[in-house]
Amino acid sequence: MAALRGCVFIQLLGGEATRIKYMEAVKDPQIRTVVFYDHGSSQGLVEDGGAGYILDESNLDTVKGKEVYTMCCLTAGDLGAKAYRRGTPIWWGYIREFSFMAHGLDIYCFIRDFVSV
Repeated sequence: MAALRGCVFIQLLGGEATRIKYMEAVKDPQIRTVVFYDHGSSQGLVEDGGAGYILDESNLDTVKGKEVYTMCCLTAGDLGAKAYRRGTPIWWGYIREFSFMAHGLDIYCFIRDFVSV
């Protein structure tokens, strides 16, 4: 656990991004926001390795009262709506598939400038 500007956060990176680790971390009452960057589907937030979900309908109670930001496909539609109805005040996410570049800024800038109007 770490703190930055008064915000407590726990990072689950790579092999630590599993449902078991998430369930352990989210119990901390100081955790008010859940941020997730990885793959998703309409059923849930995909854990590392794709074997299952970190968060899905069966454990939505873990985000009750918390703000959720997901940068993954398809999770804001059905899952986000269910979370909202169960007490998650804010769910930021995407209802469609999308893509983004995590590297190759020089290529991105070229494409952006090429298609700009």
